[in-house]
Amino acid sequence: MSSCVKFPRMVPPLRRARRFPVFAGLLLLCATVCIGEIDTRSSAPVAGESSGRVLVREGGGGRYRGRAAAGMGLRAGEVVLSGPRARSEWRIGERGRWRIGERAVWVAGATPGDAELRAGTALAAVPGGMRWTVDAARARVMLGEGVWLLTAVENEGLKVVALDGGEVETPGAVAEVKGGAPRRLRLRAGEVVFVQPDRKGFGPVVTIFLGELLVSSRLLNAFKEPLPQMARLFQQAEAQRERLRLVSNVHVGGAKDAEGFQLIVTGKRKEAAEAAK
Repeated sequence: MSSCVKFPRMVPPLRRARRFPVFAGLLLLCATVCIGEIDTRSSAPVAGESSGRVLVREGGGGRYRGRAAAGMGLRAGEVVLSGPRARSEWRIGERGRWRIGERAVWVAGATPGDAELRAGTALAAVPGGMRWTVDAARARVMLGEGVWLLTAVENEGLKVVALDGGEVETPGAVAEVKGGAPRRLRLRAGEVVFVQPDRKGFGPVVTIFLGELLVSSRLLNAFKEPLPQMARLFQQAEAQRERLRLVSNVHVGGAKDAEGFQLIVTGKRKEAAEAAK
């Protein structure tokens, strides 16, 4: 009686080879999705809503590309110029925003989010996990997560208003000495600081009423679509109002003196404003 020996079923080499491309394809798909998420967070500025005369010019004094239009992308070094009562929004990923006000000159940086503000006022909404560097003539500041209002002042400094609170830093500033200007600060919502030119660090921190700014700023209210962070900003303003019930408003103005800036406190005594820091 003959016996039949059964051998284990072997997968032909060709069939095994066919399985590898399927696995490799899945890996490639996952990598593409991950890279797509990274690109969304670090994408180049893309124009959203704009109003008035907003022009885009190539870097280095090149030709004008034309007016800002929804969907227009910016390359590093390109310049956005806005006329009287003009404004524009530039989106970086889902939550990153630059809003550029009237009579402003703004230059896109080499890294998405980074910029140079040569003139005027701009709003920067920095999403979580990112830090943006902003230059203004002889001043430089690095913005952490938060919403910031920046103005390039006449004497080549930079005024920074924290709308949501967060950390600011002056990279490349001279070493901090006793009694000297700090290089890194954590600002609360409604606090204002000047970035002094020539790597001198930050000036004094003063306080403004955040609620008044939120309802009066055109960079916050003149756009059809509100900032994604707007609800939180109003929560911050309400919390600050409770904290500063007895503190007078503080106005900050630029000055052409050796110190670079002049602080003007109106209303109640200056000590009250200093106590709110």
